[in-house]
Order: sequence, then structure tokens, then C-alpha cells
Amino acid sequence: LLYLVLYGRNTCRTTYKDLSKVDKKAIGEMDGVLSVIEKDGLQVVVGPGVCNKLCAAINEILSVDRAASTAAPDAPDVPEEKKKGNFLKIISDIFVPVLPAMIAGGIVQGLNNVLKSVAEARAAAAGIAATETLTAAQVWLQNYHLLNLSNLMGLIYACVFNFLAIYVGYTAAKRLSVDPVLGALIGCITLSGDLTKFGTSAGKGGLIGVIISILVLKYIYKFIQKIIPNQVAVIFVPTLSVLITAALMITILMPVCGVLSDAIVSGLMWILDKTGVFGGFILAAC
Repeated sequence: LLYLVLYGRNTCRTTYKDLSKVDKKAIGEMDGVLSVIEKDGLQVVVGPGVCNKLCAAINEILSVDRAASTAAPDAPDVPEEKKKGNFLKIISDIFVPVLPAMIAGGIVQGLNNVLKSVAEARAAAAGIAATETLTAAQVWLQNYHLLNLSNLMGLIYACVFNFLAIYVGYTAAKRLSVDPVLGALIGCITLSGDLTKFGTSAGKGGLIGVIISILVLKYIYKFIQKIIPNQVAVIFVPTLSVLITAALMITILMPVCGVLSDAIVSGLMWILDKTGVFGGFILAAC
């Protein structure tokens, strides 16, 4: 078996290395299999709801088989907790895919800050006054046809970091074996301005709250998947999972993680204020 993907949330489509060795009749007679279609590989029709469970089960078996086949004959046994990956490995798997965007946004904004600093200095030296809509620095930039460039760089930075929770929600869900789009939705909820209606604010809890919420979503999703009938699982499993997770996130996780996040930021700022360059070096090295 090479790979298995969801097909229309109803069919498991498999591609075999040697299809002639596949007993299609035996597969068709298995409990839960509605039909077998030999098209675009081998399509096993199992009905809505069952497909997700079957895909997860086969992927789990395949990952075990790959690990066993690639291990050296005399390799020592690996503890179960090591197989699952430690905390730092999980964190790196979540943030590494986002790094290119963070690097691009950070460097672009750094260049924009340099450009605006030069503009402020030149505008002050030339005695340029601000207008009703533009600052003195922006007037200087406009005179040299650089204002749109500065605005574009600011837009890129804002889009990267203002919506970082969505990207992290997606990658965290993918790393924790949850539907990535549901993870992105959880991240999106943490950024909504309507959170003020619930006594909290957008971004409360930071990325820590997003990652913990995705972990909660994973267990809620699995629990609901077990108790919901397969015929309606496609509709009710994601709906109830997101609804329950969002309620817990807004009422408990975001406020608690907000206190933790604020404490971390305050601690970092205290280190920088008290130790200056040395503290900055230590933090950067870490």
C-alpha cells in the first residue's frame, strides 16, 4: 500500500504497487464496505463518517510498519514517550513551517523601520511639515516616491504577525493529527473582535492559548467521533468539536493563558531593562 486519501468524505482511495495481488472480492465482502471501484487506483466505498476513522487507522498501522522496516536489526528498543516526540520537537514541528513567513515579515519590517527613520531625520532637517493626512516623514517619502513602498512593507508585516495565530493553529492541528482547517478556525476565533462580548479580547492568551486549544480540540474530536453514528459523523463531529472547544477556549483557556503569556512578556522585558545588552544576548542565544 503506497498511500490512502479521503475521497469525497465517502470513499477511501488507495494506490497499490501491484494491484494484481489485491483480492478485490474479499475486500468487497468485508463488513462495512459498500462497494469496490477500480478507478483512479482502488476506491473502497465505506460511507460518510467511516472514511475518516479508516484513514486514521491505516495511517497509524503504516507509520508503525515504516518505523519497524527502517530500524536497524540490532537497534535498541525506543521508549514509547520517545516515539511520540518530546515537547521541544512538537514545538519545532509547529513553528518551523511558519518560519519563512515570520522571517520575511520581520526583515521587511526592519527595512521599513530603517526607511522611516531616515525619512523622519531628513524631514526634520528640511523643515517639512505634516499635512492633515500625512506625517512629515510620510511627506518626505512621498516626495521621493517611497511612500507606497513603505506602506506595502508595513502591510506585509501586519498580515504576517496579525494573523500568526491562524497559521500556528493550522500547523499545530496538523502536528497533533487534527483537521488542519479546524485548527486554523480555532486560531481565527482568537483574533475576532467580537470576543469583547464574552469579556475577553482578541489575541488574549497568545499562541500558547492557540496550541493548548488545539490539543483540547484533538481529544474532544476523538471522543465525539466515538459516540456519534457514522451516518451523521461528517456533520456533527466537526460542528460539536469546534463549538465545545471554542466555549472552553473563550471562558477558560484564553484567560488562563493570557495571564501566563503576560507574565512571560513581563519577565522578558524585565530582563532586558535590568541587564541591557547582556540580557539581550542571552535571550537571543536561547
